Amino acid sequence: MKLKEDKCTDEKDKCRATFGTGAKMNSDPHPPSSPSQPQLHLGRSQLNAAAVDDSENNQKSRPSSGDTATSSVPGYSHSREKAEKNEGMKEDPEVLFEELLERAKAGEPKAQTEVGKHFLRLAEEEDEELNNCSAVDWFILAAKQGRREAVKLLRRCLADRRGITSENEQEVKKLSSETDLERAVRKAALVMYWKLNPKKKKQLAVSELLENVGQVDNEDGEKQPGPVPKSVQKQRRMLERLVSSESKKFIALDDFVEITKKYAKGIIPSNLIVQEEEDDELAGKTPEELPLRLKVVKYPLHAIMEIKEYLIDIASKAGMHWLSTIVPTHHINALIFFFIISNLTIDFFAFIIPLVIFYLSFISMVICTLKVFQDILGVGIALMCLIHFIKWFVSLELMKIVVTLVLCTVPLLFRWWTKVNVSVVDVVKSLTRSSIVKLILVWITAVVLFCWFYVYRSEGMKVYNSTLTWNQYAFLCGPRSWKETNMARTQILCSHLEGHRVTWTGRFKYVRVTEIDNSAESAINMLPLFIGDWMRCLYGESYPLCDPKNVTLEEEELCRLKYLTKHNCHMKMFDRYKFEITVGMPFSSKNGTKSIEEDDITKDIVLKASNEFKKVLLNLRQGSIIEFSTILEGRLGSKWPVFELKAITCLNCMSKLLPAGRHVKIEHDWRSTVHKAIKFAFDFFFFPFLSAA
Repeated sequence: MKLKEDKCTDEKDKCRATFGTGAKMNSDPHPPSSPSQPQLHLGRSQLNAAAVDDSENNQKSRPSSGDTATSSVPGYSHSREKAEKNEGMKEDPEVLFEELLERAKAGEPKAQTEVGKHFLRLAEEEDEELNNCSAVDWFILAAKQGRREAVKLLRRCLADRRGITSENEQEVKKLSSETDLERAVRKAALVMYWKLNPKKKKQLAVSELLENVGQVDNEDGEKQPGPVPKSVQKQRRMLERLVSSESKKFIALDDFVEITKKYAKGIIPSNLIVQEEEDDELAGKTPEELPLRLKVVKYPLHAIMEIKEYLIDIASKAGMHWLSTIVPTHHINALIFFFIISNLTIDFFAFIIPLVIFYLSFISMVICTLKVFQDILGVGIALMCLIHFIKWFVSLELMKIVVTLVLCTVPLLFRWWTKVNVSVVDVVKSLTRSSIVKLILVWITAVVLFCWFYVYRSEGMKVYNSTLTWNQYAFLCGPRSWKETNMARTQILCSHLEGHRVTWTGRFKYVRVTEIDNSAESAINMLPLFIGDWMRCLYGESYPLCDPKNVTLEEEELCRLKYLTKHNCHMKMFDRYKFEITVGMPFSSKNGTKSIEEDDITKDIVLKASNEFKKVLLNLRQGSIIEFSTILEGRLGSKWPVFELKAITCLNCMSKLLPAGRHVKIEHDWRSTVHKAIKFAFDFFFFPFLSAA
């Protein structure tokens, strides 16, 4: 048997060298070739006769066998029609065989099977071993492409040990034992591989294979512009799962077929990371298509905006319903009607008629005055007025702020415009789709938030009338109490005094600045040097000219620093200061002498003052007697307790402090502000008929 296999192998090598290469569809670089030329000519007449008989037999037996995959091949029907035509025209049998052989070399499984059957018939006449080996090789090529007839012939050859060698035995057994499912998977894998490999390479890189996923469903093989469809994304994920099980960088045809067969059988490697079915279903979906729980996790900002829109919609619908049920609109309409009727008196007409005449006269006067002027003169006057108005408008502080905001928003607008492609028409359409109630709620909320920071009231209106004096506080919470017990116990006891609103008199010792805040200066320092200098002079103040003949005290102080600074202008007008004032107890003696106990610095208190008290504190001198108001809170009973200054008055200053004798801290007063706003709105709509008290 071994001598027989060696002889078959040697003769096959000679035949390969003589005849040429094999089929294009086979992954083997040296597919089997036909036997030598004399043997081919010897059996061509027999092959032509057998081909016609086989085609007739196949046509009769094919519906019963159920081999739909083979009968549906377009190449087979085309070759059968051509064979019948050639038989009818009685062409040369050599031409027919040459055509059949070319189709077999091109990879047509039907032609490969016929060529293999031809070699089996030749083996019965001469060179049995060589022709059997050649037949088996052609059957292997056809079976690899899912040809059922070739698989049956391989099983027969394997049973009869015809053309079976040590080289092809394992492959023949493998192909013969394939099930119908494995053959169908093999066919599908072959079609997919050549779709993914349009250049017909022997081996394909994994990256290139994944890039060609979009060409599977395209007839022309060209990539379509635009976003990748969801189906292609799913195919790409499936291919990534298939090829990730192999550690190779290149995938050949046989490798791809084997991977596909394993995956179809459910044999998945342990190191293959498979996403959950839920992730596959949700992949590529927009935030609107996701369930609420996944939308909150993956797109929290989008979920918050959607919840906000939902709440506004519910509030608008429910709010209008509640208003319509709570407010008695019919009664109000009747009351308004009766109110109007009741006010239509002689006095009302005497009031309203002159008022209407006045406004009509004023409008007529303006119109007639404008008509008096000539056209050119009117244009000139209007132009002069426009120029003056432009000059006045540009010099406004508000204009500076607007220009600054516009300059700051330019980068944000460019950034937003590059990311979002929104047209004005779409914005207008979206606004028209919104309900009026939504717009009203949004604008009311915006106005309230904007006005929140500009509503203040004077803290000096509150009464600081606690009966607790400074001497009582020093006796209960001062050094004497520390000596009797200890400071911690004193602090615990003195915490009961927290919240007292006191007004005390003391000696001003000194004041110091604890913090300077200038956000405008900080923002300008972040800009380039030439822009920063220009904006510093635009919004700030320039240093004085330092003329020795005409210079004030404040300018003289700035002149000392002018040549030491780095800029020509400064922005100290935007500084906001925080101060700490140290105040001591006043002397009890009438002649102003002090005792050791009264000059105890441990009895001093520290007051924190905001920028409102700047002018007062800069005019105070050491030893000035001041009256201050504060609230006892914080470290009561310790050394140098710190309180917040609420109001201050200088009692022995030589000049009056500007702008008032008593300076108070400005704080919020929402109640009075709302009352004034309602009063103004009522007076605006109903005055002079009605007026709010």
